[in-house]
Amino acid sequence: MQAQLNQHRKESHAALHSACAQGMPNERALAGWMETLGMTDRINQGGN
Repeated sequence: MQAQLNQHRKESHAALHSACAQGMPNERALAGWMETLGMTDRINQGGN
């Protein structure tokens, strides 16, 4: 998977997290890292 992350758009975070969470082990690891950083909290709360 190849993806770009636009740090200013929560929609970009949500799309990347969703794709990674369903992917290969290394992609799932990236989704976990996004969760650790709290990026999914911002996705769920609608913040930046």
